[in-house]
Amino acid sequence: MTRVKPSGFVNIDRWIPLVELAADKHGVDPALMLSILKVESSGDPAAVLEEKNLTARAGRRVASAGLFQMLNTTAEELRPSVKLDDLFDPSVSADLAGLYIGRQTRRYKGVTEHVAASYNAGSALKFAGGRVVHADDGKFFSDTWQGRPAASHPNYVENTYVNQKYVDRVMEFYRKVAA
Repeated sequence: MTRVKPSGFVNIDRWIPLVELAADKHGVDPALMLSILKVESSGDPAAVLEEKNLTARAGRRVASAGLFQMLNTTAEELRPSVKLDDLFDPSVSADLAGLYIGRQTRRYKGVTEHVAASYNAGSALKFAGGRVVHADDGKFFSDTWQGRPAASHPNYVENTYVNQKYVDRVMEFYRKVAA
């Protein structure tokens, strides 16, 4: 079993056995999983964030929920039988997070920062030529968005900044707990 070092944060460290179990099951780095948990929910299994813009686009409730603040739409993609309320169960949240992080780890060839960025920005995040390229409405930006450079998308600069701050926070905690 892969281990992580205790962080000294009681509300985070209490989840170490659950995280290590899910990380081993899915072959992922438990320190990365614990770091994502820390940044996403601060260890609160009842955490929820209503995603109003995504709800409007999807025509149904979309929310980030549970320890790993996974979108219910992402959870349903991974395991179609999962419902939003299931994400408040810490074991379900950790299992799905391990599954997703494992998929992203393979996709991004184990580059921890890219895996963290994709956990935050979504599975359609793309890295090309050293640039982060975001997806919109399920379509990848390539080098252009509506005939203009991808960086001209109205949300590109803000989303890139927010995502980088997220990655910085995950990596700071990661360095603390990685064995």
